[in-house]
Amino acid sequence: MPGVGGASRPVLSFYKGRSTTIWWREGAWLAQRPEVDGSRTGVIGYSMGGWQVFPLAAAVPTERRGYDPVAPHLYGAGIRQPFLIQLGREDEMVTAQGGEQLCGLLASPAKPLRWYDGGHSLPVAYVPDAVAWLEEYLGTAD
Repeated sequence: MPGVGGASRPVLSFYKGRSTTIWWREGAWLAQRPEVDGSRTGVIGYSMGGWQVFPLAAAVPTERRGYDPVAPHLYGAGIRQPFLIQLGREDEMVTAQGGEQLCGLLASPAKPLRWYDGGHSLPVAYVPDAVAWLEEYLGTAD
């Protein structure tokens, strides 16, 4: 099964308004598929989808939690797994200071913040960087 943007495995994508409970359920289904190694799954979100990764990453799969998809700072302390943040230096929605603060809130020791020239629409270079990061933490397909 092909991945996204050159990824060697499929990834979940997010849409505005989905609850973490639904995403965990779908992720559990995906992890049980014979063609998927459930111990090596990751999530990528862009723009609002990126904000929605925060409550998903912070949630314990067996708990139901409400969340505000535009307030990722509420979930930073619950994120203990490796977490990559990619931002544009001239982003109209997230300031440089806000990006630094958000990264600092994450409990994970592996939390790189990568900057790109441009605004909210990142240059295409972010895709191979994200794929390489996922492969570093999840491994490559056999």
